[in-house]
Amino acid sequence: MVTSTDDLFGHLWRDYTAVTPQATRIHDLFRRRGEVVINDHIAVRSFAESSYDLDHLSSALLPLGYRPLERYTFPEKKLNAVALWAGDHLPKIFISELRWRELSSESQMIIQGLINGSHEEDPLQALIQAKKPWNQVAYAEYQQLLLDSEYAAWLSVMGIRANHFTVSVNHLKSFNNLAEVNALLVGEGYQLNRSGGEIKGNPNTLLEQSSTEADRIKIPFRCGIYAQVPSCYYEFALRYPDQTGRLF
Repeated sequence: MVTSTDDLFGHLWRDYTAVTPQATRIHDLFRRRGEVVINDHIAVRSFAESSYDLDHLSSALLPLGYRPLERYTFPEKKLNAVALWAGDHLPKIFISELRWRELSSESQMIIQGLINGSHEEDPLQALIQAKKPWNQVAYAEYQQLLLDSEYAAWLSVMGIRANHFTVSVNHLKSFNNLAEVNALLVGEGYQLNRSGGEIKGNPNTLLEQSSTEADRIKIPFRCGIYAQVPSCYYEFALRYPDQTGRLF
């Protein structure tokens, strides 16, 4: 039973680092430099029209003090999203949901089967236990989902959990900008996600972000096949002040 935000993020961090070992190493790298690592936000993925969709997960976090800050839609990725905020002293929580009825009929059938076969109805329990609330897909089903949506394929095998944690670069004392953080990581042998550019955003948008490439883990599929799939990645965010002087 989660009764505090410390408890919530403790559960999520332990699960996240279990499938994302690079995050522990990078976290320790910053600490050896004398840094105190502050988490800017986490991101959680979900299927729309399920017991774990955006509205169900958001409502489950209300008792912990989180409130919707802003809603978003991403037409190209077929996503709805909401940013939740509980004060500047706590990380934001970014929840998204896939509008899976906009995918191909084959992928819709697979996802409908996952949702119908869900065996954990409490969205907060599903999140803190960080497990799939549905049965494992077959490898061929995973491949079909991957054709339509990386998001759907990832969610089908990884379940309701933190997709990434995010280091607040604003709170790092020994770096002047995000490029210096990236240079350290590359120098230490970490691979960065360069799709769309190594740094996404710019000072004009008031937010810059970069991330590592996701770790890969071996997953057992329903058909008996084991395969390496992307798990989670570590993100880094630098926020700029708006016209009022408040960080975006």
